[in-house]
Amino acid sequence: MTSHQIDVIWARAAKHLEAICKVVDQLKDLTSSRDVPASEHDIRAAASYLDDFYSAAEALFKIIASSLDGSVPKGEGWHAALLDQVAHEVEGLRPAVISDEVYRRLNDYRSFRHVGRHAYGYELRWEKMKRLVDELPSVASRLKEELDTFRLKITEIESSL
Repeated sequence: MTSHQIDVIWARAAKHLEAICKVVDQLKDLTSSRDVPASEHDIRAAASYLDDFYSAAEALFKIIASSLDGSVPKGEGWHAALLDQVAHEVEGLRPAVISDEVYRRLNDYRSFRHVGRHAYGYELRWEKMKRLVDELPSVASRLKEELDTFRLKITEIESSL
């Protein structure tokens, strides 16, 4: 892989990184004035932001997996398999994209997204979402840091070849 190819990967990833930042800001705007959303509409909006966050992270992982690994999981369970794929080093090809800690935290968002997409909005419960909402800024920040570190590592690997 050349430095040009690495730049292309990150150019493709940029809009998804930007989306993560926007989602964090918008969710803060929604929840900053109160501990509990005032209405079912706020709960549905918060669920949508959590869905958007994980979808943006997953889009980043698909770009990395297809570009560097040459494959993205398919079939039933591919969402979990993709997250698992980027959490592990591919020896001789690339380091792990994310740490075990970020993997575990993102897996909670992946699980919530699955439930959120398969439940009726009125079934969503704030008590089950609150931790994810509260932790989103720190998870997003940590994910961005780890992606920056990953980019540096693959650039160093490419430079040493």
